[in-house]
Amino acid sequence: MQYLPIGINLAGKKVLIIGGGRVALRKIETLELYTRELWVLAPSIRDDIRNRSWINLIEREYQRGDLAGFFMVIAATDNKALNLAIAEDARQCACLVSVASDPGAGDFISPAIYFDGNMSVAVSSDGLDVKKSVRWRDKISRILSEGFLDN
Repeated sequence: MQYLPIGINLAGKKVLIIGGGRVALRKIETLELYTRELWVLAPSIRDDIRNRSWINLIEREYQRGDLAGFFMVIAATDNKALNLAIAEDARQCACLVSVASDPGAGDFISPAIYFDGNMSVAVSSDGLDVKKSVRWRDKISRILSEGFLDN
């Protein structure tokens, strides 16, 4: 599958992360750089998510209809079948959806990103080798932080 690398302006757009564990936290750590319009829905939510007082928490199980009004949804539960059901529900309400447990089941994937001021470099394997994407991003980061391209 081929993904189009684009930038999305999330200003004023509501983002819902379904899941309150380690994967949800990783998604939050990226998304919080772009928006504070984040909601987390899960019956159990980690303290390091809960401690971000600006995140809107919904502490209960996912229900059909929860996606109404959201621009983007990330299915990050530890239940693969539920993640796929969330993806199907997201398509019904025209929400962009990412499925953490099955990248090919969603509309988008999140690349490994390196930031330096107003510049960013995104590295993606189209969801096939996330660890390799992170290694490449880290190598690029080292090269750029050494000023190799500053001329």
